Amino acid sequence: MPASAEMMVELGRYRRERGLPVLPAPHEDTPLVLPLGKSMKPFTRAALHTIVKGIFAGAAGKLRLRGDGYIARAAQLERASAHWLRHSAGSHMADGDVDLRLIRGQPGPCVADHHEPLPACR
Repeated sequence: MPASAEMMVELGRYRRERGLPVLPAPHEDTPLVLPLGKSMKPFTRAALHTIVKGIFAGAAGKLRLRGDGYIARAAQLERASAHWLRHSAGSHMADGDVDLRLIRGQPGPCVADHHEPLPACR
């Protein structure tokens, strides 16, 4: 998946904090996202899902504190997931004129065969 220069800088910082070189070595098999602590094993899908849902729930709670005008937005955030992020990233890349060949196959069917994301995937 295409990555911005800013994302690469942040990934380099993350790797350095984990005691890894900023850039991976050829054929390195270190997972992109590592669990908290000293483990070098990859996150399970369930663990990553739980973390992402927790972040969205926390953001939704903060929105609710702003008042009744933010209840619908908070509810929308609570429905968000890692899957939603993946599709949103694909839609934003397509909106930003990223070559569809680079996007195809990454976010799934919502943009893989369409120039516009399907309404259900927005």
